[in-house]
Formats: sequence, C-alpha cells, structure tokens
Amino acid sequence: MSPASPAAAAPAAADQPLAIGSPAGPLLGLLSQPAADAPARDIGVLIVPGGAQYRVGAHRQFRELAHELAAAGYPTLRFDLPGQGDSPGEPLPYTALGPCLQAAGNALLQASPACRRIAVFGLCDGASAALLHAHACMKAHAQSHARAHGQAHPQANATSVPNWAGIAMLNPWLEPDAQVQQARERHYYRQRVFSRALWRQLFSGGLGMASVRAALRSAMGSRVSPRGAPANASVNAPMNSPTNGPPVLQPADVNAALAQAWAVWPGQLLLIVGGADLSGQTFDHQVQHHPAWRSRRPAARWQRVLLPGADHTLSRNEWRIAARDALLAWLACQPALQSDVGFLDKQSCNHT
Repeated sequence: MSPASPAAAAPAAADQPLAIGSPAGPLLGLLSQPAADAPARDIGVLIVPGGAQYRVGAHRQFRELAHELAAAGYPTLRFDLPGQGDSPGEPLPYTALGPCLQAAGNALLQASPACRRIAVFGLCDGASAALLHAHACMKAHAQSHARAHGQAHPQANATSVPNWAGIAMLNPWLEPDAQVQQARERHYYRQRVFSRALWRQLFSGGLGMASVRAALRSAMGSRVSPRGAPANASVNAPMNSPTNGPPVLQPADVNAALAQAWAVWPGQLLLIVGGADLSGQTFDHQVQHHPAWRSRRPAARWQRVLLPGADHTLSRNEWRIAARDALLAWLACQPALQSDVGFLDKQSCNHT
C-alpha cells in the first residue's frame, strides 16, 4: 500500500474515548486504533488543535485525518484542550499547553502498546505549542544533565533526549512583533494587489487611491501603519493569559524561543503552508528570510510543503487530502521517525 493511499487500507477501528489526566485537569480524547489487518507501525500520531477548535476540527478535518492515519496503521489521538469541547477548565494560552501535550502523548503511548514513538500534528498555535514544548523539554534535560555532571553552564542545544520523533506544523502561528508584523502585512497586501476584487473596486469607484498606494508599498516591502498609529503599535501587547495562570510572555520572547527551537531541536519537522494563509506564509517567510531562522536547521531535518491557494483550515477537500498525503509520506520516509533518533519513551520529560 502506498503511504499516500490510506483509502486502499482496511478501515480504522471505531474511535475509543480516552480519559487524559493532565496538570490542567481531565481532558477528553478519542483514540483511533488501526484495524487488525492494517500495516503494523510503532509510531503514534498526536493531533493538537489550534485556537478555539476542538477534537473534530474545522470541516471535520481532524476526525477525517485520524481515521485515515489509523487506516494506514498509525494509532492516532485527537483531544480537547482545557476549556474546549468536552474538556473542563479554563482555556490556556498556547505557551502554557506543554504539560497537556505531554500528558496526551503519554496517554497515547500507554493505550497503544505497539507504539514506541510519537509524531505530533498541530494546526496554527497548536503547532507552535508543540515546538515550544519540544524545546522546553530539551532545555530541561540539558540542565538536568549539567547538574548531574557538575557543569555550571549547560548547553542549550543538548540533543540526547528530545521529546518527540517529529512535529508536523500546519500554518503555524507567530506572535506579531515588529519583524513578524512586517512580513504578515507584506503577504496580505501582496495578495490584495493581485486580487481581482481590489481592482474591480478601484475601477468602479469603490476604493480610494490611498488604499491602493498602501497595498503597493507594503507588497514591495515598505512598512504600512494605520494613519496616526505607530508602526510597532501591537509589538508590546502581551498575549492573553488567565488571571492566575502562567506569566504573560511578550511576543518577541515567544518568537525567539520558537526560532531557537526551530534551529536546535533534533527531531524531524514538516512545515505545511497554505498558499492563501497569512499565518503559514508569515512563518514560512521567517524560516526562509529572517537571520534568526534562515539556514540554521540542517536540510535533512525538515521538509516544506506548499499548498497553492489553500486557506488556514484547508476548507477544500483537495487541500486536506494534499496535506494528509504529505503527512503520510513524511511519516513513512523520514529516517529519524523509523529509528531511535528522536525517540520518546513513556518516561521521557515527565518533569515538564
């Protein structure tokens, strides 16, 4: 069976409810186990929703993906984050979701005895949360290793015990600091310049020349701000955080942590970018062009897949299928996902 043809496989078994104990409270998950005659895999997939989505996903995206992955032999867990879907509690900022992701991953491994490793699939800030958690676990292990060996200054890029084998990131999120906001505006206005609707508005008299000039300037790389507003008006706005929750982080701090994780985390990464999605395009722009990201990750440890015209949640079936096929090919072909490189067992990083 081709890894990109799950329909040719036996149908997945029925979803099994899974109670997940996490530091934020109980979480509800649904585990899709492969049928008895499906290919045997030792990798499980953890699906992490983005934003306010729950385990089904927009357009039933996560439900369909979980069933198709299980049909291809991969046990797959999708779950509701705190305060979403059927999981109680208050919603958490994605920067504080690491312990929940760890708990869900451990539950997947415990419920699937044949599974020895995990690959994470995340959308938007769910993808960013996974990368942040991978980096945090790596740093925690480096510090623990340094203390055990009497080192005063642990190496931040220690790679001996990473969290997961791989993370697949669909249209991941970056916080709007100055650099990110500039990239986001450039992509937005570039889309506007080539939009037929914009030119129809212009020639029908429904759009002023000032708006057209702004679009052209930003598309060519100039920073455009609303009249009377400073160019970096949103830079110092902190992310949402519960009143009694974790400390509020500034956008630049989060983006710096993501950039460092992208550069040094030893697992495999798959970046899937919707050609019409600003979040994905902005992340892709930073990876390709920003000095803190560009060329810092070995080419053998990541792949990039562009889905022309695709929006944020892959609302058309052909986009969803293309992303699914890319994920299945990545799972099947990446050496680190089929060996002990990037291995996470049931005990790794439980201290986070």
